[in-house]
Amino acid sequence: MYYAPTVLKATGLGDAAAVTGAVANGIISVLATLLGMALIGKHSRRKMFFTGQAGVTVSLVLIGLAFKFFFHTETVNGVDTLHANFANAPYVILGLMLVFLVFMQGWIAPVFWLMLAEIYPLRMRGVGMGFAVFGLWIFDFMIQSIFPYLLSHYGGGMTFGFFGATNVIMLILLVKYLPETRGLTLEQIEKKFRF
Repeated sequence: MYYAPTVLKATGLGDAAAVTGAVANGIISVLATLLGMALIGKHSRRKMFFTGQAGVTVSLVLIGLAFKFFFHTETVNGVDTLHANFANAPYVILGLMLVFLVFMQGWIAPVFWLMLAEIYPLRMRGVGMGFAVFGLWIFDFMIQSIFPYLLSHYGGGMTFGFFGATNVIMLILLVKYLPETRGLTLEQIEKKFRF
């Protein structure tokens, strides 16, 4: 979301198209969030999180592959510039970014925020959520900080491949450790975590 115009402009879309793509990201984000809110009461939280994580991971890997196979770099006067191998290649990146957003905002985000409120015992819920949200924003800051560096030094293929690989690790951790909380009271969830 933060670098959508930068990424889209790097693919060869003009300034206006890159900004339009960023606006599309915002619209899709809102619509996907509404979808997630509608789904969360009807489906298992674990399944929703796994579906979202799998979708995010696949879309990041596909973005990386699209950069690798649909674009090439040309050096002109010592400056490397990215060029599409065919006219619609930038729109492939935009489409995959939107797919990423649908899974992130529609499946992961609603479950993440709901489960964050559920998993802490009442006596430490405020402090636990405070630490978790603080950690979330620290990681967000780290990703924001390293993304432009990775993109400029390693290109889109390696950058999105790296983030795809980190999401594979996250998927493995979720499968191993994420509990199901749907249908349980807060007291039952607390008891479940004690064992």
